[in-house]
Amino acid sequence: SFPTRRSSDLYSTVTPEQERLERQRQLPFHMHINLELLECVYLTCSMLLEIPLLAQTGSSPDIRKKIISKTFRRMLEYTERQVFQGPPENTRDHVMQAAKALASGDWRKCGDLISKIAIWDLLGADKEKVKTMLAEQIQEEGLRTYLFTYAPYYDTLSIATLSGMFEMDAKKIAAIVSKMISHEELAAALDQVNDAIVFRKGVELSRLQSQVI
Repeated sequence: SFPTRRSSDLYSTVTPEQERLERQRQLPFHMHINLELLECVYLTCSMLLEIPLLAQTGSSPDIRKKIISKTFRRMLEYTERQVFQGPPENTRDHVMQAAKALASGDWRKCGDLISKIAIWDLLGADKEKVKTMLAEQIQEEGLRTYLFTYAPYYDTLSIATLSGMFEMDAKKIAAIVSKMISHEELAAALDQVNDAIVFRKGVELSRLQSQVI
């Protein structure tokens, strides 16, 4: 007579690791990504795009109002309405407080808040590389936000002053400013002799004119 085989023995050749990998293959590729990490990337990218845009439209009434991320704007408006804000507890809190810091010109605090988000640990070996890239991008967008916000109050601004404020090489700052000028984001000119930005003052619009536009 042949020996009987228990049903549990049928799966004895499959290890738990092989079974886990097999289940992963059955999921769509996008479901392999951690949703919290996905939200963190989305909100961080939205912050880097929206905060300079808000500063630009806020200081230039003649620029047509546009929105890149309605979701981010709603979250930011909700955060700004809060009377009391404690320490950030989750990814969303970290990004919203970082966005407020960037808008107020505190790029160091913004970078620190973004760097402290725990979900970046899921990036593994690439974590530090991504954090370094984000720190550089925050510096650049902090510079752009500052120029959009305070351009109306300056006649000239030294490149060396900006270099000290944002801890960036003067040549890199000059390149960023040149790009802003060429894209007509900044009404200014570079004075290469004195290493300064010379701002052009347009005709100020009345409140009624601004509302009509």
